Amino acid sequence: RPMGDDGEPTADAELTDAAKPVLSPLMQELNSLFEADPEIDEYGLMPGMDGTPFISEEHKLAISTAVVPELVREAKALLGARAHLSSATRVLLLASGDHYTGWNVRKALVVSGELEPSAEVTLTSLVFSVRAKAGNAWAHRRWALARTLPSDGDAASGASCGAVEAAAGGTAVAPPPLLERELDLCADLAMKHSKNY
Repeated sequence: RPMGDDGEPTADAELTDAAKPVLSPLMQELNSLFEADPEIDEYGLMPGMDGTPFISEEHKLAISTAVVPELVREAKALLGARAHLSSATRVLLLASGDHYTGWNVRKALVVSGELEPSAEVTLTSLVFSVRAKAGNAWAHRRWALARTLPSDGDAASGASCGAVEAAAGGTAVAPPPLLERELDLCADLAMKHSKNY
């Protein structure tokens, strides 16, 4: 474990490449599926997949329920070791869309420049395909969207765009296509889960 100037282990210190835990073949396979198809827009946890941990077709991903406990255990261990945080938090959030720590770690990764806000918007859409009422996911989406919008003082924003309140308390300008996409998402989720809305 990395040491501070006083010789004590530090909680914030980054692990060296040699000290980072190695991803299991299962986690590597899941990562490779997301790398091969960054447009995965829906997933499901499926029982009885006959020993196949994942199936990915036409931007849809099936994850065998048999491998979920192993993936979650590994993700929690990686989170505790502060290693492979993007992969670890993605697994935790697919397993539980309201995993508060997972969303907060991803916010820190966005702030540090390791993740793009637009990728977070995509991830929240994926989480909503199974967990449409995940409040922490909606809060994270709002936060990430606020970081993708130009500020109201930005010359590139244009006068015809509607304003939305940013999570930071300022005003950001949302282009009409973005507003349309967000309204479409809400309408789709309301149709899929009509008894909840």
